[in-house]
Amino acid sequence: MNVQTLLTMALRGIGVVPAEETPSPSELTDAMLAGNDILASWSAQVLPITPLTREIFPLTGAASYTIGTAQDFPTERPVKIEAASVVAAGGARKPMHIATVEQWAALADTTATGLFADELFYDGGWPSGRIWLLPRPATGSLELQSYKQLTQFINLTDLINLAPGYERALRWALSFELALEYGRPVTPELQQLAQDAKISIVGLNQAILGKPNQVEPTPVAVA
Repeated sequence: MNVQTLLTMALRGIGVVPAEETPSPSELTDAMLAGNDILASWSAQVLPITPLTREIFPLTGAASYTIGTAQDFPTERPVKIEAASVVAAGGARKPMHIATVEQWAALADTTATGLFADELFYDGGWPSGRIWLLPRPATGSLELQSYKQLTQFINLTDLINLAPGYERALRWALSFELALEYGRPVTPELQQLAQDAKISIVGLNQAILGKPNQVEPTPVAVA
């Protein structure tokens, strides 16, 4: 399914576009804007995810590393880091434990150095996150496997490749959003379809991601 097909289905679902007819360019533009609004809202709720992504970044012995666009690790900010390993310069590889905020706070010495790391803590910050390793390797590389957020719609011809349940959830959430915009009646059936579809992906994400940690803001030094 491509973006235009999804938008057309959403518009037909509320009767804006009759069956077998194609939406006008302005209708598709309105629907794409509404779809991107939904994706942005879901991103804030840590709902959208993509398949597991494997990436490798060089290590320098820093106390911590930022991750995100134009950061120490320049990539799309992860929603969740599922697995991590340090790969030494000689090629040896050692997986590490992904610590929760409580587990990281309980560590007595967070300044130790070593060839490999035993613990990784990711704060999940926005718009860029921060990663701490313990012990801190001065060389080698960090191999991350993580889940990323869904990207917004750009072109009508772009293919939508989502986990099971997402296309249905997007379709009915978009129909609900567009019904309000076009002044169409929001029937109990439409409201229930949109709610049930979203609940299904909430359950999927909780099964994969767990409940997100609450991250306290970093204190700002006062001169």
